[in-house]
Amino acid sequence: MKLIFFDIDGTIITEPEPRYIPESTKRAITELKANGHLVYVNSGRTMSEIEKRIRVVPFDGWVCGCGTYIEDQGEEIYHSKLSPEVRDEFVTALNEAKVDYVLEGKDDIYYFDDEYRSLIGDFRKSHTGLVKENVRIFKREDRGMNYDKVCLSVRTPGAKPIEFLKDYVSKVEEKKYSEIFEFIDRGEGF
Repeated sequence: MKLIFFDIDGTIITEPEPRYIPESTKRAITELKANGHLVYVNSGRTMSEIEKRIRVVPFDGWVCGCGTYIEDQGEEIYHSKLSPEVRDEFVTALNEAKVDYVLEGKDDIYYFDDEYRSLIGDFRKSHTGLVKENVRIFKREDRGMNYDKVCLSVRTPGAKPIEFLKDYVSKVEEKKYSEIFEFIDRGEGF
């Protein structure tokens, strides 16, 4: 028996448009399981970002949100949760830096109600179409959003991402958040 992990975008679902799950992918997953292998999704997407057409594929488990959530055979075995204080403080810091961002949680995706000035706005359009039931709109002054992961754009016009990162890294070190936060540069200004 082997554990086999599939990414979503460009692996389970084709890229570019039209995005769909090829029949060959469905057959391969069925054959792997029939041969006694365990098949998992391993994605940067949080569970709230995974649309129904993917959830109906019979995977044995999920590693989602860059490892913030792990599920095996329908049972949650790991969920890295930020405290409400940390979540609210981080949103305040993001707003002060004037960066575009999306807050991603196991159950919901949060977008602010302003106009986006970066590619994050494209994410919002995509999510509103694919997982509309999980999209929440908030005002920048709102707090209390339940998220585990953040995607921010350092290429937001007028933003101060370097100052934000320097300031927040010092806060992370000072407040001992270094075991909670990890910054991942996924390219393209994210």
